[in-house]
Amino acid sequence: TLYDIYNNEEWLSLHAQVEEEIFIPAVRRLEQKLKQSDVTAKISNMIGKNVDGTEALGEREKDVIVALVQGMTNKEIADHLCISVNTVITHRRNIARKLQIHSPAGLTIYAIVNNLVDISSVKL
Repeated sequence: TLYDIYNNEEWLSLHAQVEEEIFIPAVRRLEQKLKQSDVTAKISNMIGKNVDGTEALGEREKDVIVALVQGMTNKEIADHLCISVNTVITHRRNIARKLQIHSPAGLTIYAIVNNLVDISSVKL
């Protein structure tokens, strides 16, 4: 029995070495590729390719995003676009649902990536 334990110990040592030098680096490379492709898919969805079948934004929703990025309040957006404040709120709710973006910062990134606004026009 001791002889078998000794032989298994040597085999386990070799197995651990193979794992550390071959399998673990291979898995890390695959995980990195997966993360990159996941990020690529998310950016593609944001740009409007709608890979996963998400709804595209309407022109009025894009106008609301541009106004938000410029720092306008709901009332200012309503006055600027000649619509009611309730319509602005509805557009914002639809934008958040379609894009899964719920913050002005996220919408700003979306607007810049999709060339809805020039980065130099964004208030810091």
